[in-house]
Amino acid sequence: ENILKIRKVYDAFLAEFPLCYGYWKKYADHEAHLGSIDKVVEVYERAVQGVTYSVDIWLHYCIFAIGAYQDPDTIRRLFERGLAYVGTDYLSFTLWDKYIEYEYLQQEWGRLALIYTRILEYPNQQLDRYFNSFKELAGSRPLSELRTAEEAAAAAASAPSEASVQLNEGEVHPDAVEQSPKPLLGGPTFMCGPSMLQSLKIGMPIWILWKGKVTLTSNFLNGKLN
Repeated sequence: ENILKIRKVYDAFLAEFPLCYGYWKKYADHEAHLGSIDKVVEVYERAVQGVTYSVDIWLHYCIFAIGAYQDPDTIRRLFERGLAYVGTDYLSFTLWDKYIEYEYLQQEWGRLALIYTRILEYPNQQLDRYFNSFKELAGSRPLSELRTAEEAAAAAASAPSEASVQLNEGEVHPDAVEQSPKPLLGGPTFMCGPSMLQSLKIGMPIWILWKGKVTLTSNFLNGKLN
């Protein structure tokens, strides 16, 4: 119950062993139990300075932020901060998963699609799962939901005016009818916007290349290499 003494113990220990990320988490949990959000943030900010490249500490910090804040932009900024340091880590999938889960709950499909395209740029232990999830997302949502804000603005700017579309009453120019995109990767319902289309065309060979490296890394970590 002696709050100041407990803080001094944590501070003394972590000053000597700042890489013990588990104790930063315990310290933050203790402050959260006391109900001080500002103190929790202070502890986590010190933690990410001490163990900047720990996927786990960024994950716990983001989980805390999701529960503590209502502003999505604040939470996204924290995810982006963490991913800037650990997003290319082979075992960073836990942080990516939490980011995906958050955007899924927000039903921000365009942001979610963009996250998947970013994940596919680097080898990751869960690369197969992400690639298949990306294909599933692209095949299950309308094109309008998967566009980024920039793509949506470009599409709106290039859309023909009502006067140019309507030749006369009851007649619509054929060019105004949205053409159905061709299926990709063998999926009859697989559709995506321009940037996603490009990402998947480029992503397929990159995914194959990364897949080989992921297998090699996995075997190394599991002691299966001679």
